[in-house]
Amino acid sequence: MNSHREVSMLRMSSLAAALAAVLATGGCDLNVENPNAPDKNRVFSDPATLQQLLGGAFRTWVDDRDGYYVMPLTTQADNYSASWNNAAIRLYSSVGVECPVRCGWTNSSTAGDAGLVVEAQYYGYYTVLSSANDVLFAVQNGLCFDDDCAADDSLTSRNTAIATMLQGMALAGISLMYDQGFFVDENTDLSNPLALPLSSRAELRDSALKKFDAAFTQAGLKAWTTEGSWMGVNLGTPYTNTEIQELIRTMQAELVALWPRNGVENAAANWAQVATYASGGISSTTPFSWEFYIDVSARDAGIEYVKSWGNSIGTMRVDTRVAHLLDPLSQEDPWPDGLTPAKSNPLTRVTAAITGSAAPQVITPLSMPASLYAGRQLAIECGPFDVSCVGDRFVVTGTTATTFTAVVTQSYPGPTTLSGSVTAQVDTADNPISVAATPASMTGITAGAFLWIDDDSTEALLVDSVTATTFFATFLKDHPSGSVVAAAIHRNGGAPGNWCPLTSPDKRVGDGSYGPTDDFNGYATLAATANAGTDFACSGVAIFNPSRGRYHQSNLQHVRYQALGGSTENLGGDGTGQDPFYTPQMNDLLWAEGLIRSGGNMAQAAGLINNSRVTRGGLPPLTGAEGVPALLTALQYEQEIEFMGQGATAFFNRRRIDGLLSGTPRHMPIPAKELDVLTRAVYTFGGPNLPDMVSGVGGGSRRSSRETVRDRWNAIRSLRSGGLFDALRRR
Repeated sequence: MNSHREVSMLRMSSLAAALAAVLATGGCDLNVENPNAPDKNRVFSDPATLQQLLGGAFRTWVDDRDGYYVMPLTTQADNYSASWNNAAIRLYSSVGVECPVRCGWTNSSTAGDAGLVVEAQYYGYYTVLSSANDVLFAVQNGLCFDDDCAADDSLTSRNTAIATMLQGMALAGISLMYDQGFFVDENTDLSNPLALPLSSRAELRDSALKKFDAAFTQAGLKAWTTEGSWMGVNLGTPYTNTEIQELIRTMQAELVALWPRNGVENAAANWAQVATYASGGISSTTPFSWEFYIDVSARDAGIEYVKSWGNSIGTMRVDTRVAHLLDPLSQEDPWPDGLTPAKSNPLTRVTAAITGSAAPQVITPLSMPASLYAGRQLAIECGPFDVSCVGDRFVVTGTTATTFTAVVTQSYPGPTTLSGSVTAQVDTADNPISVAATPASMTGITAGAFLWIDDDSTEALLVDSVTATTFFATFLKDHPSGSVVAAAIHRNGGAPGNWCPLTSPDKRVGDGSYGPTDDFNGYATLAATANAGTDFACSGVAIFNPSRGRYHQSNLQHVRYQALGGSTENLGGDGTGQDPFYTPQMNDLLWAEGLIRSGGNMAQAAGLINNSRVTRGGLPPLTGAEGVPALLTALQYEQEIEFMGQGATAFFNRRRIDGLLSGTPRHMPIPAKELDVLTRAVYTFGGPNLPDMVSGVGGGSRRSSRETVRDRWNAIRSLRSGGLFDALRRR
């Protein structure tokens, strides 16, 4: 029996389902038609076809890494946030609606998006592995990629190295995401295919590292450059063999660092090895990013969703957990939604004139709501989302039953009164219109001022314009003569939600401004200033459906990859562009963490953190003398920013330090479809009844199937082809 040829059948088949199909073909009779590999003879004799498989494998890996069904992992990490149920995001990241804590994985082949989340990466990564194995099997059986099969055949050496690297990438993906899986390569003996053993996640990780080592060695044998089309049909970047070697080392560092499922495993990781790998990674010589070009076909096929949705201002938002790290005062976590009185945004008024001072002073407001407490950032007079009111915001340092203490640097006049009544008016379309009001004094009343009108019909409003004796504003209520007019004391105008930042010390956040004009596409943005952030912008519009529960919505938007965002929600981009998957900053942070956790050179670790902290963020540099806890805090802050948008990386990064919400599953089970064919019990992870990595035991019925890995992967992808993604966006 030619076990290698049987391997080709396995590679073209669904790992477990096709094991039965292999036997069904008649075992060793290679003349029996194999419906799982009808074109195997052509595939294994045509160098051009095999080389195209490598390009297809990279494209499939991109979809596995940043694809549609990866999005729930970014929200489970409380990295991005969304309340839509595309890819079952709402189901898997909600708290208190569908699930009291967090929903566990729905491991079922008939559960729609919820089940496909478990399946997609499994079949996708094994499709990558199948393609890589096909190439290596052909080379092993004498195929060469140069016409004359010369001894210095650099193309064969190159394609062998790339295929072996892809084997490592596929096995790494399975080991990071699943609790177990099958190890299959070009040498696997399938004389008894149904006896193929399952490998643990640790065994798969170690197999991936060995494949990466083999690819690294092979890449060092000859000088070559990859096909540019492998990394995007039109503008894909070619990489040299030495750059591929550096990429491999970064991938190895990532695998060892992000593989742990909890803090115990994280502490036990080989951090010295992480440092060693990263010291040869993509930032170790001439730094470069490893990118895939998303052209129109890739955009329309939907192989990149995490950056596309994550950088679309009306689709996903930065989770309040991350927003609070970026700007603790303006970005509260959770979002002040008005459901909890103590966390609601206060709205009251001054009762006496205030003289600005650099020293703390005691202020007596009209009322002391429960939400006016020490530590909160409040403002006097300026309106919600008004970043022009620099200096009007202050932090409450202490309270009594009737007063609060704060440093208020600007002066404000005492209350005045209306000299005449005001009647709210509307236009012919029943929309409120601005009307004139005459106060006893115009002192301190300017255009843009946020005023409190105090009588039986109390309201707060923004001043549209002023004359010497009157101001104009859109009143929603009628007010009699004598009503009190005073500067408002508030947070975000008293409305739910957070402010936009002022000028953050982190240049990646800046002042939150964004877009060519104010209110870009109706998202209450402010036109970009010289202090606009490189990675984050602010929208004054809450986009999530409040009836679906709390989804950690902030008003910060990720814009680092805004060219890849939805075409109607970014600055004129069309969703195409270079899509970086490994950046120098990512390698630097892995390298730094390896040094810190292994007791290495702390000054060197600090310098590596500074490469993003200072160069991109403009923050004060670290020296290494801060101590391990402080260095780790700074490191994790950088990782939150630099890993954002990189598929499930944020999820892996949070789980290993026990940063996930209770009940969030730490990894996925083998899909039910495979377990049914293997006649093994279906199991799953997570949720209130099966927290973290504790699996349950369910039934498992035998299913006859010859559906291949590629068949299943294509079926999964077909569910969102033909513009379905755009049609269902934000459903």
